[in-house]
Amino acid sequence: MTSQSSAISSEVVKRLHLNLLIQGAAVDTSTSLDPDPDLRAENGMDLNPLSQRVGIGMQLSQMEARSFLLSGRTGGKPKHFWNAIDKPSHPFHNSRLLRDHARELADQTYETTRAQAITVGIAQKWDKTHDRQLLANIKELHVYESTRRNELAQLANNLASAQWGIPLAQLRGELRSDNSPGLMFSGQKRPTQWREALLSMCSAGWCRVVFDTTPRVEARAIVFPLLRHELAKGIAELATSHGLASLDDETYAAVVEATDLIYLERPGMQVGPSLFQRWTATLPPSISVATGLTHLSLAEPDIVETALIAVIEDPLAATEIMRHLCSASIIDLGEEAPES
Repeated sequence: MTSQSSAISSEVVKRLHLNLLIQGAAVDTSTSLDPDPDLRAENGMDLNPLSQRVGIGMQLSQMEARSFLLSGRTGGKPKHFWNAIDKPSHPFHNSRLLRDHARELADQTYETTRAQAITVGIAQKWDKTHDRQLLANIKELHVYESTRRNELAQLANNLASAQWGIPLAQLRGELRSDNSPGLMFSGQKRPTQWREALLSMCSAGWCRVVFDTTPRVEARAIVFPLLRHELAKGIAELATSHGLASLDDETYAAVVEATDLIYLERPGMQVGPSLFQRWTATLPPSISVATGLTHLSLAEPDIVETALIAVIEDPLAATEIMRHLCSASIIDLGEEAPES
């Protein structure tokens, strides 16, 4: 392997690691059990329980769905997918973090999701029943939201702005009546790879970062909890875009081609939530999630992996790594350095 190909491979693994945190941030938002007082229909119906069942049901489907067409030979089952990581053909094979800890993280995510499902009243039966419940809940929520989509979209934008500390003017979240199918933005092209194209058609939400004079996050979804998911994902992608911007053109193209794939979102949602929760627990109080993601994206690939392994194996060391990363580069962003 040449030095250039080795450098590209390292950057690919780094981006895969950051994508886990991005997926984790999105899931953390869409599966929240905190009720919102504004989620009430005009007739007084509280939409919080239904929204929670949709958000948590969507995550449960990432852990239990069995579909060769959508997920390949592993069918999306975490233990099957992650047990194959030692094979060189596995998309996460080059990640020491995941070779050592993916199964543990996936198990923790599943336990958390099942506990949330019980809390919100999702029947604990076999997975096909869960998928049927999810589809029924999405249809029901879609109907209830139909008369106030603009209002709910603005609420999602407001919540994302407050949560992440990003100006509201940089958010363009919209609720749609349908998924178009799978094409929610002007100029968006359907993937050419057949499984990616099929997943695209099944997707009910999208996000992208648009780099105009002021970067903005655009998100589209058919129901409120999925819009919140996509907004959080888009904002996290914006925070980590600093690292991509530092790459040369060849490396950037290779990294995006290898990591910006829809089929990698399912495994990312299996391990990302637990990794994200552990990582945020190690952040010093003076460092926000957005700041932490930004500076982690600017670090060298081996430092990123070392930091995330420490999140699992030595949380105190992970805290010191993040404190150092943010202190070392925060001047470049025009922010005040965190207190030591």
